[in-house]
Amino acid sequence: MANVDLRFDTFEVGLNPIFNDNLFDSGDTIAIDYSIINAELSDPQGETIVEFYLSRDNFIDPGVDFFLGSSSIFPEDFDVIDGTASDAQLITLPTNRSFLANNGSGNYVSGTYFVGGFIDVDPVLDNETFIDDNFTDALQAEVIDIEIINNLPTNDTSPLTLDGTTAQIAYVAYYGRSGDLAGLDFWNDVLTQNGVSYSPTQGDRLTGIELDVYNQIVNQFGNSDEANRLFGGLTVREQVNLVYNLAFDRQAEQGGLDFWVPIVQDGSVSLAAFALEISLGARNQDIITVRNKIESADLFSDSFAGRPDAIDAYRGGFGEEFGRQWLSVFGSSISELSQVDSALTQLELF
Repeated sequence: MANVDLRFDTFEVGLNPIFNDNLFDSGDTIAIDYSIINAELSDPQGETIVEFYLSRDNFIDPGVDFFLGSSSIFPEDFDVIDGTASDAQLITLPTNRSFLANNGSGNYVSGTYFVGGFIDVDPVLDNETFIDDNFTDALQAEVIDIEIINNLPTNDTSPLTLDGTTAQIAYVAYYGRSGDLAGLDFWNDVLTQNGVSYSPTQGDRLTGIELDVYNQIVNQFGNSDEANRLFGGLTVREQVNLVYNLAFDRQAEQGGLDFWVPIVQDGSVSLAAFALEISLGARNQDIITVRNKIESADLFSDSFAGRPDAIDAYRGGFGEEFGRQWLSVFGSSISELSQVDSALTQLELF
């Protein structure tokens, strides 16, 4: 929760840039309580409309920026004594991260955000000052409070898809941690450039360049120093069981062990490919758990932007184990930004 004042610039109203790196996350409902003060105490005869937009800079452009919603205040809503009218607006952001990433003037998945809008009043007014002075003298606006009211665990049981926005799946499924920002950007670019979109539960089959990219991912993840540190010295049964714990917060069921252990052991399927496949094929509570982990991991990874000390500390065995410990508590819930910030602050101390 944060108390902020709206800044006036002609018809534009923008918030201080205090929200960054997914404080506004996909699917969040944002409660905006605001008031408008008619400083001249003249009675506007028309409807006052406040439109809210999400922007990557402090200039709100309705033709470019992402429209969040609007609210209306009518003449009878203004207090006759102090000229103030108040209202609350509930705004729910789309849950599709790629939609947020590719609409408007910038990438809404990470970065510094401004919420702002336009105040517009019907031209039938008692006092032309409203129009002549662009409201700067006649109307003042203040956001009393902004609060995200639901950063709740997902109930989304739709299958996962590996594509140019979801390389995080591989980090969560195989390493049990959030990807570093550079690594995520690299693999998302590879997936995007090669047009990979793979969801086995929806009948997708990998061929050609998509299969080559898939194999590149599982080979590099599976043959990494981190994989050796994490899985080295374990039996295949223990490795398979560990992957279940990392992805789903549970032990592998006997049927899963009976199916996967032999084919991982004989090399038919690599451990990294197995990890990716069970996450992409997850159902019921397993898909909810891994989705909560991926959402939390996305928030963690995105928040590295502008924090070079944390980036440096999130390397090698220490950083890997730190990331696994942090993500392990999320499965039935999704991380809040304050939890991410606290973790990165700890990282910066090392």
